[in-house]
Amino acid sequence: MLEKGVRVKKTVAGDALQIARRNTFGDVATSFSLLKSFGDAFLDQSPGSVFEISVDDEKRFTSLFVFPEAAKSALPFLRPLVCVDATFLKGPVQGTLMSCVGMDATGSIFPLSFSLFMGNESSNTWKDHLRKTRDAAGPSAFKDWVFITDRPRGIESVFSQVLPEVHHCCCVLHLAKSVATQCGCVDFKDVVIKLSSIVSKDEFNAEYKAATKLKGGKKLDAYLSKIPKKMWSNAFREAPSFLHGTSNLAERWNGLLLEPRHHNPLQCIIMILRLVSSMIVEDRHQHVLLPGV
Repeated sequence: MLEKGVRVKKTVAGDALQIARRNTFGDVATSFSLLKSFGDAFLDQSPGSVFEISVDDEKRFTSLFVFPEAAKSALPFLRPLVCVDATFLKGPVQGTLMSCVGMDATGSIFPLSFSLFMGNESSNTWKDHLRKTRDAAGPSAFKDWVFITDRPRGIESVFSQVLPEVHHCCCVLHLAKSVATQCGCVDFKDVVIKLSSIVSKDEFNAEYKAATKLKGGKKLDAYLSKIPKKMWSNAFREAPSFLHGTSNLAERWNGLLLEPRHHNPLQCIIMILRLVSSMIVEDRHQHVLLPGV
């Protein structure tokens, strides 16, 4: 187009792309009407999986939760670590996509469960997603596991109510960026990352004391004192960190979902399940899970 001197606005190109997707994959109304049929077919082909659609009093779609049986059966053979994150849908339907992502023996992504919600991320949507993930996995399946989040508003209360048996930790990189922003000092990002990596309590206390004496140190102390050290410091962590203190697994997973997020709900779910299936098959093929999975 540019070679012929024609310039197209991004909004026009975006609208054209949405029309092409609608013509190829169907409209939004049809997508919603086919969700139940697709879910029934999915459960027939994957017994033991969870595919749960929720509606409001007026029978309008509110959320969808999926936990494939292949992911459930792999839980005993994964590292006891789950990264949790949310991202927004960018297609014809506005909503939020929440995911729980595990880690295989090589430290790679192993998707577990995901939910699609109408509306924005909130403590209620997190409570719903984590409760359904817990119930689908089975009693005590996540006992003493580490769950890492970027500390969205109200998440500590959600974990205390829904998953009190896990170790809830916050992503160190998100924490470091927040500290640097709130305290107005870019250097505090490296300070927090260094503090989080220290394994000796005595060494941590000495470094922390030195950090509070830096310019802006009082703001640093005021911010960090509100967050339990066991959530971000290896020296005070009550569970093994597996050399992994960030939620970047979930963020990498969200990056893989960029294309599905632009589609209608049904096509979004289909594309995600295809991606999940291919990743689980690849893990089995490369023998990064223990025998039996």
